[in-house]
Amino acid sequence: MAGRGVDIDVKGLRDLRRELKRIGPEFPKELRGANLEAAEVVARKARRNAPQGPHEGGGRVQPLVQSIRALANQLRGQVAIGGARAPHAVVTEFGGEIPRRGSDKSLIAKARAGHRSFASVGVESRTRVRKQPYLYRAIASERDEVLEVYGEALDRLTRRAFPERI
Repeated sequence: MAGRGVDIDVKGLRDLRRELKRIGPEFPKELRGANLEAAEVVARKARRNAPQGPHEGGGRVQPLVQSIRALANQLRGQVAIGGARAPHAVVTEFGGEIPRRGSDKSLIAKARAGHRSFASVGVESRTRVRKQPYLYRAIASERDEVLEVYGEALDRLTRRAFPERI
Protein backbone atom coordinates (compact mmCIF):
# COMPACT_ATOMS: atom_id res chain seq x y z
CA MET A 1 0.00 0.00 0.00
CA ALA A 2 2.81 2.40 0.84
CA GLY A 3 4.27 2.19 -2.66
CA ARG A 4 1.03 3.33 -4.34
CA GLY A 5 1.30 7.06 -3.71
CA VAL A 6 -0.35 7.04 -0.28
CA ASP A 7 0.18 10.31 1.59
CA ILE A 8 1.55 9.91 5.08
CA ASP A 9 1.31 12.78 7.57
CA VAL A 10 2.59 11.87 11.04
CA LYS A 11 2.62 14.37 13.90
CA GLY A 12 3.04 12.12 16.93
CA LEU A 13 3.23 8.58 18.19
CA ARG A 14 -0.53 8.02 17.87
CA ASP A 15 -0.43 9.13 14.24
CA LEU A 16 2.59 6.92 13.57
CA ARG A 17 0.80 3.95 15.13
CA ARG A 18 -2.31 4.62 13.03
CA GLU A 19 -0.27 4.80 9.80
CA LEU A 20 1.69 1.66 10.69
CA LYS A 21 -1.56 -0.16 11.43
CA ARG A 22 -2.90 0.90 8.05
CA ILE A 23 0.17 -0.46 6.24
CA GLY A 24 0.41 -3.83 7.96
CA PRO A 25 -0.59 -5.62 11.16
CA GLU A 26 2.99 -6.51 12.13
CA PHE A 27 4.24 -2.92 12.35
CA PRO A 28 2.35 -1.77 15.47
CA LYS A 29 3.78 -4.78 17.29
CA GLU A 30 7.25 -3.65 16.28
CA LEU A 31 6.42 -0.19 17.65
CA ARG A 32 5.70 -1.86 20.99
CA GLY A 33 9.14 -3.47 20.75
CA ALA A 34 10.76 -0.05 20.21
CA ASN A 35 8.95 1.30 23.28
CA LEU A 36 10.08 -1.69 25.33
CA GLU A 37 13.67 -1.33 24.16
CA ALA A 38 13.76 2.30 25.35
CA ALA A 39 12.10 1.48 28.68
CA GLU A 40 14.57 -1.35 29.30
CA VAL A 41 17.47 1.13 29.17
CA VAL A 42 16.01 2.96 32.18
CA ALA A 43 15.02 -0.27 33.97
CA ARG A 44 18.59 -1.63 33.72
CA LYS A 45 20.04 1.55 35.22
CA ALA A 46 17.37 1.62 37.95
CA ARG A 47 18.25 -1.97 38.89
CA ARG A 48 21.90 -0.95 39.23
CA ASN A 49 20.95 2.13 41.33
CA ALA A 50 18.40 0.35 43.54
CA PRO A 51 19.35 -0.06 47.20
CA GLN A 52 20.47 -3.56 48.12
CA GLY A 53 19.69 -5.33 51.35
CA PRO A 54 16.77 -6.61 53.40
CA HIS A 55 13.53 -4.80 53.88
CA GLU A 56 12.42 -4.23 57.45
CA GLY A 57 8.68 -4.62 56.93
CA GLY A 58 8.46 -8.37 57.50
CA GLY A 59 6.49 -10.92 55.56
CA ARG A 60 7.55 -12.49 52.28
CA VAL A 61 9.12 -9.47 50.67
CA GLN A 62 11.16 -9.66 47.49
CA PRO A 63 14.26 -7.55 46.94
CA LEU A 64 13.54 -4.19 45.39
CA VAL A 65 15.69 -5.00 42.34
CA GLN A 66 13.36 -7.85 41.38
CA SER A 67 10.35 -5.54 41.35
CA ILE A 68 11.75 -3.21 38.65
CA ARG A 69 10.43 -4.13 35.22
CA ALA A 70 10.12 -2.52 31.80
CA LEU A 71 6.64 -2.54 30.26
CA ALA A 72 5.40 -1.31 26.91
CA ASN A 73 2.44 -1.12 24.62
CA GLN A 74 2.06 0.50 21.23
CA LEU A 75 1.70 3.99 22.70
CA ARG A 76 4.29 4.08 25.49
CA GLY A 77 7.15 2.45 27.29
CA GLN A 78 7.30 2.62 31.06
CA VAL A 79 9.19 1.30 34.04
CA ALA A 80 7.11 -0.20 36.84
CA ILE A 81 8.35 -0.62 40.40
CA GLY A 82 6.88 -2.36 43.43
CA GLY A 83 3.93 -4.64 43.73
CA ALA A 84 2.35 -6.80 46.41
CA ARG A 85 5.66 -8.41 47.34
CA ALA A 86 7.66 -5.16 47.19
CA PRO A 87 5.45 -2.50 48.79
CA HIS A 88 8.56 -0.60 49.84
CA ALA A 89 9.69 0.17 46.27
CA VAL A 90 7.83 3.46 45.82
CA VAL A 91 8.39 4.52 49.42
CA THR A 92 12.12 3.91 49.01
CA GLU A 93 12.20 6.24 46.00
CA PHE A 94 10.55 9.14 47.85
CA GLY A 95 10.94 8.29 51.55
CA GLY A 96 8.09 7.81 54.01
CA GLU A 97 6.43 5.12 56.09
CA ILE A 98 5.11 1.65 55.40
CA PRO A 99 2.49 0.07 57.68
CA ARG A 100 3.80 -3.12 59.19
CA ARG A 101 1.54 -6.04 58.74
CA GLY A 102 2.13 -7.15 62.29
CA SER A 103 2.03 -10.64 63.69
CA ASP A 104 -1.58 -10.90 64.86
CA LYS A 105 -2.92 -13.39 62.32
CA SER A 106 -6.57 -12.75 63.22
CA LEU A 107 -6.26 -9.02 62.49
CA ILE A 108 -4.48 -9.71 59.22
CA ALA A 109 -7.16 -12.20 58.17
CA LYS A 110 -9.87 -9.70 59.09
CA ALA A 111 -8.22 -6.96 57.02
CA ARG A 112 -7.77 -9.20 54.00
CA ALA A 113 -11.34 -10.49 54.19
CA GLY A 114 -12.71 -6.96 54.27
CA HIS A 115 -10.28 -5.64 51.63
CA ARG A 116 -9.28 -2.88 54.01
CA SER A 117 -5.96 -1.45 55.01
CA PHE A 118 -4.24 -2.99 57.97
CA ALA A 119 -4.37 0.33 59.82
CA SER A 120 -8.19 0.27 59.84
CA VAL A 121 -8.29 -2.98 61.81
CA GLY A 122 -5.81 -2.03 64.49
CA VAL A 123 -2.38 -2.88 63.11
CA GLU A 124 -0.68 0.51 63.60
CA SER A 125 3.01 -0.37 63.60
CA ARG A 126 4.95 1.52 60.94
CA THR A 127 8.38 1.23 59.34
CA ARG A 128 10.13 4.46 58.43
CA VAL A 129 11.99 4.31 55.14
CA ARG A 130 14.54 6.95 54.26
CA LYS A 131 14.59 8.44 50.79
CA GLN A 132 16.94 6.51 48.47
CA PRO A 133 16.12 7.63 44.91
CA TYR A 134 17.00 5.18 42.17
CA LEU A 135 14.33 5.38 39.44
CA TYR A 136 14.20 9.12 38.77
CA ARG A 137 17.99 9.22 38.98
CA ALA A 138 18.09 6.50 36.29
CA ILE A 139 15.67 8.44 34.09
CA ALA A 140 17.78 11.58 34.33
CA SER A 141 21.11 9.86 33.74
CA GLU A 142 19.94 7.71 30.82
CA ARG A 143 17.94 10.37 28.98
CA ASP A 144 20.39 10.68 26.08
CA GLU A 145 20.79 6.93 25.68
CA VAL A 146 17.00 6.43 25.73
CA LEU A 147 16.58 9.03 23.00
CA GLU A 148 19.33 7.39 20.94
CA VAL A 149 18.00 3.83 21.36
CA TYR A 150 14.42 4.92 20.70
CA GLY A 151 15.41 6.98 17.66
CA GLU A 152 17.36 4.07 16.17
CA ALA A 153 14.47 1.66 16.81
CA LEU A 154 11.98 4.04 15.17
CA ASP A 155 14.34 4.58 12.23
CA ARG A 156 14.59 0.82 11.65
CA LEU A 157 10.83 0.50 11.86
CA THR A 158 10.00 3.40 9.56
CA ARG A 159 12.57 2.27 6.97
CA ARG A 160 10.82 -1.10 6.79
CA ALA A 161 7.30 0.34 6.87
CA PHE A 162 7.82 3.27 4.49
CA PRO A 163 10.79 2.27 2.29
CA GLU A 164 10.14 4.79 -0.51
CA ARG A 165 9.53 7.73 1.84
CA ILE A 166 12.88 7.68 3.62
